[in-house]
Amino acid sequence: MPKSIGIDLGTTNCASSIKRVQVEIIKNSEGDLITPSCVTVKKKKLLGLINKQEFIVGKHALEWIKQDPANTVTAVKRLMGRSYTNPEVQKIVSDLRQFNTITCQSRGTENSLVIVLNKQEYTPEQISSKILEKLHKDAQDFLNDKVEYAVITVPAYFNDKQKHATRTAAALAGMKVQRLLPEPTAAAISFGVDQVKEDEAKTILVFDFGGGTFDLSVLTISGGQFIEQGKGGNMWLGGEDIDRKIQDFVLKETALEYEIEDINQMIDHQEDGVRNRFLGELKAVVEQAKINLSDQEETYIEILGLLKDSDGDLLDVDVTLTRKRFEQIIQPVVENAMELTQKLLDDIYFTPDLLDKVLLVGGSSKIPCIIKAVEDMFGSDKVLVHERPMLAIAEGAAILSHRLSDTYECMECGKEVSQSDLVCSKCGFDLEKHTIDQGVFDIVHSVAHDYYVTLENGDKYLFI
Repeated sequence: MPKSIGIDLGTTNCASSIKRVQVEIIKNSEGDLITPSCVTVKKKKLLGLINKQEFIVGKHALEWIKQDPANTVTAVKRLMGRSYTNPEVQKIVSDLRQFNTITCQSRGTENSLVIVLNKQEYTPEQISSKILEKLHKDAQDFLNDKVEYAVITVPAYFNDKQKHATRTAAALAGMKVQRLLPEPTAAAISFGVDQVKEDEAKTILVFDFGGGTFDLSVLTISGGQFIEQGKGGNMWLGGEDIDRKIQDFVLKETALEYEIEDINQMIDHQEDGVRNRFLGELKAVVEQAKINLSDQEETYIEILGLLKDSDGDLLDVDVTLTRKRFEQIIQPVVENAMELTQKLLDDIYFTPDLLDKVLLVGGSSKIPCIIKAVEDMFGSDKVLVHERPMLAIAEGAAILSHRLSDTYECMECGKEVSQSDLVCSKCGFDLEKHTIDQGVFDIVHSVAHDYYVTLENGDKYLFI
């Protein structure tokens, strides 16, 4: 029987896991537990001719961004199920740090959204499918067995269109979705707090501080059900904001050391290859410094032999960062997170004493000053920090996947169907042809005796 796995399809990073006797995180082909949500499209030469697009996914794509940022995509999850005119999409389009061309689809409507990579248009679903395709293949290689089904986690705020886009991406990757599981519910399952007696109820706050987003959810668990009391957060607040604060500090210290009036302007004037490589190196060393300061009192940030001043002399970045200074630098980010937490409680007329537990997940939840801020608000006895906060969501998905081993969701309408079903009883969708050939993104023509509608008025085609 094909295996089923759990997948945390994150904004910044992804992870997959399986529950056998215990929950086990699946290592990818690089031997890592985490796969960056990053895709690069390269032109591949065959017989001296450039005639094929090659996709690089994960860590190697993240490294490639230093050389070719315009053809590398990160955080595609933000675009899933959104139209080009959506305010959140326009915010990304207007971001000066956004290298990719995000535009309307040439064959679609003004709402159709594509990302242009190496002069070819790709929908967010197609890019996301490449990430899922890698996770799928890595899982099969790791398990030495066929993997056909997956529980895939999505944010609590995802609407029907965003969920449909996620199912489409999974189908393109050759997988059937057992469930689209809200990330807060996955966290609760991972902590085991979903196990309550029939006559009991438990109310929890999931505090998910990830790399690209900050999500809050208040859930009441009763009778095997998860009842959402409220959700909040900020899809633009996350570990990347902390990284940028550290970057600004490092550049300021370097400018003071070398008496540079405008170091950002100096960086902009570097050759393209040098500038991209430096910014890539800066991002990597800053992220590692943040991780180090969760366990250490100080760390060192070094980038040697890359930057040149106006006279052509090499400048070395060599900065010491203490935990105390780090906490001062990121204090505005921490305060913002706690203000959003208080706002959620106010919106649903909750007080801290009404919560039984507060669950901390996401990579940034390991930062000591963030843990302390949450404990100060709710009390240390209520706060639970996951041992592996970046993997908690994937673990919860794997546990549910194990429980649902004989069912999955119809790609079209989301109804629960048995693995033995050939057609969805609700919408008549052909479940045997659920998956789409990998790498084929053209419209597939077929005959069906049913009535179909597009997701938005004016759409000119849909995936069948």
